[in-house]
Amino acid sequence: MKEDKTREKIPSVSVIIPTCKRIRELKRAIESVLNQTFQDFEVVVVDDNNLGETKDQVKKIVEDFCDKRLRYISHEKNKGNAIARNTGIKLARGKYIAFLDDDDIFLPKKLEKHVKILDKSSEDVVLTYAQHLGVDRINNYKVASPLEKDAKSGYIYDYMLKRYFKKGILFQVWDAVIKRKYIENMKFDEGGVDDFLLRLAKRGKFIFIPEILHIQNLDAEGRISITSIRSLPPIIESDIIYKKHFDYIKKRGIKYDRQARISRCFLTRGTRLIRRGKINDGRKHILYSIKLKPSLYALFVLISSFFGKSFFVKILKLRQKMI
Repeated sequence: MKEDKTREKIPSVSVIIPTCKRIRELKRAIESVLNQTFQDFEVVVVDDNNLGETKDQVKKIVEDFCDKRLRYISHEKNKGNAIARNTGIKLARGKYIAFLDDDDIFLPKKLEKHVKILDKSSEDVVLTYAQHLGVDRINNYKVASPLEKDAKSGYIYDYMLKRYFKKGILFQVWDAVIKRKYIENMKFDEGGVDDFLLRLAKRGKFIFIPEILHIQNLDAEGRISITSIRSLPPIIESDIIYKKHFDYIKKRGIKYDRQARISRCFLTRGTRLIRRGKINDGRKHILYSIKLKPSLYALFVLISSFFGKSFFVKILKLRQKMI
């Protein structure tokens, strides 16, 4: 791991951006941080790829901003997003830590809104989290998450764990700004981002900010995760989370329907594929979702796909308005 020389000034916020071969998107992500109304930050760009030419391009992007608050760190080999985030945590110097994917952006008041609350918060507050807006620019499709009716503040580990196995994680790590003292001895591991947030929820209070402060890019190629349809995966992230939190899950009587969980994953991926015009592949995923756990909604999605992509996207937009 190589790092450019560090700076003396200690920032309030460290924004960690893991990146891998997304040159144009990375520039946009960095610009969104530099355009913040709150300016006391550093940006830690962790370059996680093993291609010399691409590395040079990423390093040049960082250097071309000519901003001492930007730090460039390079992995010698591709180690994955989790390790890149861990590298960022290890090198971050800010009182607070925020994460930004290289193809996403912060809205201008993102850091200001979070820091204002965190600076006034009690010692037992771990983080603040807000909403994000998922945007598919190709299809002009938008989806807000989390929905305000689901969001809660306080000690919400119990609520988050129950919701995780019923609907999915409440929010994503990029929605949050976290007090560094709570995560400097933590790492992202095989449990993924969801488990990382659940472990944080055991450490103290979360505070919800009812505003959209982050834009997630839904149309990036890398967003589409394709799992083999031939058989069930031998292990999935929720299996790991179930094992890690088993004592509490058993005590609380939380139910884990593994097939339903995998079914939702295939339904989500199928929907994304159809939005990108890969209709046949999308239908295969949705059919497999129905095979694992039949539902009227999945059947409705499948039928909608036969009316073409434009109609399919209109249906998704209509459903989003109704939720």
